[in-house]
Amino acid sequence: MAIKKDWYQIFAPPIFGKRVIAETLCSESEHILGRTVHISLAELTNNISKFYMIMHFKIVQLDGHNAFTEFVGHNIMTDQIYRMVSKGKSRIDNVEGIVTKDGKKIRIKILTILYKKSKTSVKSAVRKTISNKLQELIKNKTVGDIVKMIVSGDLQKSLKESVKKIYPVRTIEIRKSEIISGKNKASNA
Repeated sequence: MAIKKDWYQIFAPPIFGKRVIAETLCSESEHILGRTVHISLAELTNNISKFYMIMHFKIVQLDGHNAFTEFVGHNIMTDQIYRMVSKGKSRIDNVEGIVTKDGKKIRIKILTILYKKSKTSVKSAVRKTISNKLQELIKNKTVGDIVKMIVSGDLQKSLKESVKKIYPVRTIEIRKSEIISGKNKASNA
């Protein structure tokens, strides 16, 4: 005996316009809750220059055959990181945990590439500057605000401006972000 399955439309969070990003088959609606959907930012925003950013959304609410998601993180394709990091350059990684204005804890991993090999003291100063500037920029922001800043590149530009006073910076990229804890609501980011 065949099990009857129904189609469910999966919608992006409000920050991305609540548009349909995927469809899935499921026999029971309870099985769809908690699933994670991965989609390229280029597909989501029709901006081909952001092809390397993969957004992650979790299904948190159902309304009939409509599934609503919330943002749970993003990452950059490994190939893109390989392209950025090359011989003769210094790579600096930061991992920052921040509590947002809406009570969620978000972990942000930042990749900084300097034009030349540099001393450990320079790397430490850059890492500390990035940490301080990030805390300053994000302390009163919601997850939605932070996602907008990452997607638009404004966060990366602000960090780069603060670091280039110390040492010439080739690029700064938010390599990964993930929501670690907090309330689950479909209305958030």
